[in-house]
Amino acid sequence: MYLIENLINLERRARVVGRFGRTYNLTKSRPARRPKQSIPSDMLDHYDIWVVPIVNPDGYEYSRNRDRLWRKTRSNMGMFCSGVDPNRNYDHHWMESGTSRQSCSETFGGPRAFSEKETQAISALMKQNKNRIKMYISLHAYSQVILCPYGYAKVYPDNYKDLESVALAAIEKIQSVRGTHYTFGTSAISMYPAAGGSDDYAHGALGIRYSYTIELPDQGRFGFLLPATEIRPVGQETMVGIATMIRAVHSRS
Repeated sequence: MYLIENLINLERRARVVGRFGRTYNLTKSRPARRPKQSIPSDMLDHYDIWVVPIVNPDGYEYSRNRDRLWRKTRSNMGMFCSGVDPNRNYDHHWMESGTSRQSCSETFGGPRAFSEKETQAISALMKQNKNRIKMYISLHAYSQVILCPYGYAKVYPDNYKDLESVALAAIEKIQSVRGTHYTFGTSAISMYPAAGGSDDYAHGALGIRYSYTIELPDQGRFGFLLPATEIRPVGQETMVGIATMIRAVHSRS
């Protein structure tokens, strides 16, 4: 079982988990057509692929209609400011680094760990399936980097070499598509310390061995405002990378 969030979990049918936990079978709504570099069919005989397309739907809708660069949830935090940064709200070394206690900050970690419905839902999904999940991937933007735990401090997970090997295989395949170059490292070392992330929680709290955050293109020219013309090619090369990661983890099972 493999989980990709923003989730992919691998077992027998491709499914989308809706906002309220309802599961939809994608094979009923889409023709059985697979791109050249999709998930290998032999693996689909043994694993489910679960996708949570939008983890923060209220925040996403607000970003479309009011504030294009909004990143937090939309929960009521008092008189002046709304929302919590969901990727600083997970209960693993919560509020220890790179997180603000000020409710108006973009990196506000919340009044407590798992204060948000969104992080509660993802946590529940992972906890219910933690013994089945082979890999967890959270998709973010931007920077062109594949990150692994830990983010709360500049320390390495005990299986760092395995995590690195899987990521480097994906980086090579992604670059072969159209030259996009990714790098790899831990979140705290490659970017900056930030506690309460979902990948740290998956690995450190639940014991999911392969846990990643993929920061999608670009590296700063457009930043969060990637042109619409880039959406499809970025999606295609990302799926090539994810398929490669699934193959690599599958070969280690």
